[in-house]
Amino acid sequence: MMIAITDGEDCVTGKATAREAETVLKDKGIPLYALAVDVGKEEYINSFGEFARSTGGTLSIFKEGESASLLNQIRETVENSCIAVFSGSTNVATNKREDFTIKFQSHGERITREVVPSRWIPDEQAPFVEKTKREGEQEIHLTFSEPVLGADKPSNYQVHKGEEAIPIGSVSYEKETREAVLTFAQPLYTGDYQISFSDITDASMEKNPLTEGAGLKTEGIEPEEEPKSFLEKWWGLLAGIFLLLLLVVVAVVLGVYKKVKKNKGIIYVDGKAALASQVDVKQHVSTTSLPSKQVTLVLKDAKSGVTRLNVTINGSAMIGRSGECEVYFDDGKMSRQHYALETDGTEVF
Repeated sequence: MMIAITDGEDCVTGKATAREAETVLKDKGIPLYALAVDVGKEEYINSFGEFARSTGGTLSIFKEGESASLLNQIRETVENSCIAVFSGSTNVATNKREDFTIKFQSHGERITREVVPSRWIPDEQAPFVEKTKREGEQEIHLTFSEPVLGADKPSNYQVHKGEEAIPIGSVSYEKETREAVLTFAQPLYTGDYQISFSDITDASMEKNPLTEGAGLKTEGIEPEEEPKSFLEKWWGLLAGIFLLLLLVVVAVVLGVYKKVKKNKGIIYVDGKAALASQVDVKQHVSTTSLPSKQVTLVLKDAKSGVTRLNVTINGSAMIGRSGECEVYFDDGKMSRQHYALETDGTEVF
């Protein structure tokens, strides 16, 4: 507090004026108790009284011999005063003039003074999450230990379920309840969720950051299974059928191979395939249109001597040692070579 004894006149030149002093006192929160002598001009005294009252002090006018009494009154006032301690939601000192109002409930009286908050008690306690809970299927509610800044921005939250990052759709924050609501694009399925923070601080002068993460365990919501495609649903059965068909094909191929091998392969008769062992190859040569000629063969060998043999040649005739020839000789001394006689009906070649 400050006590000034004056006549009220602001008569300084080139120095601080009463108006400047008033500003400093208000900024510092110092009340001025003014004692004005009654010989001063009324306008000066009234002006100085306004100045004193604007700082939270009072003005008293005294005559000669009364100053000691007034000083004692001021002393008693100070000694009988009490200090009221108030706490705010934050320790932020704005360094700006603000109205400070006290309401006395018993008297129904309100006193308002203009103050300038410029000092604060350091805040050394970082904010933390007091409570986490799930609401509905897609919301997480977080309650902070104190009002915070930056809690209304989705980018300041990171939510993970194991290694999976869970995208946040939107975030809202209520300063009065200190509660943030995180809304997600998908349901919060059963599991453990971890929440970390960035750029969220308390609302103090120190801006203490929120560094401690939070956790949440949810139960009761399971993801719906996506309908399987036809192949995903029946691939086991299809694979079994394919394997069975493959075994049947292999068995058939092996059976055919063994049968073909056993029957000496496959031959084609008149453009159709058939087993070689089941085909009796016969050749028929029609003689109706072949030229024929009657000839006499004169044969001579060591056993029988000369022999004459009449033979009809139908187109051609094979002669040799083999029994398949039209004319053959049972003579082991003969060569196994054979030859053919052909006729055009007139001549024999």
